[in-house]
Amino acid sequence: VALGTICDLVPLRNVNRLLVKKGLDILNLQSNLGLAILKNKLNIIHPLKASDLAYYIGPCINAAGRIGDSKLGFSLLVKEEKEELEKIADKLIINNKERKTLETMAYKEAKKMANNFKNKNYIFVSSKNWHPGVIGIIAAKLVEDFKKPSKDFSFISRYSAIFTTLLSITSLLKVRTYGIKIAFDKP
Repeated sequence: VALGTICDLVPLRNVNRLLVKKGLDILNLQSNLGLAILKNKLNIIHPLKASDLAYYIGPCINAAGRIGDSKLGFSLLVKEEKEELEKIADKLIINNKERKTLETMAYKEAKKMANNFKNKNYIFVSSKNWHPGVIGIIAAKLVEDFKKPSKDFSFISRYSAIFTTLLSITSLLKVRTYGIKIAFDKP
């Protein structure tokens, strides 16, 4: 519960705060071997804090679903064989590094394109080079940087699909997300 609450950016108020605090207490008992191995490989030597889940553990687990095999994160949490968990943790860390690289490259390109929309009330950017697993992150960053709704597309011909994220500002502090995947048949 603590991991999901933190990684989904749920506000830490009332019951959520209590669930995260108790969840961190349990996680720090290192009863989950997979999380203990990932924590060790990430060189987190102190007791886990919410920021460790948000900035290190969570992104590694999430990256597998974004750009790799989403079963890896689940496997890290449920498998019990140490040797297998070591390999899974290594893959998750590699996936996260790759996700960061893909995100950085795509964001630089998207930000350049977004500058063409300075006089508009929205941003519309697209590229066939962007991985579909990072376009939501890119859209969120564009909304944050430009304070305008953002529509990001990634055209993936090998999947015969268009992946898109539409982010609109409902206030300066709230962002509404719409994720859409449009599949089509090859001609």
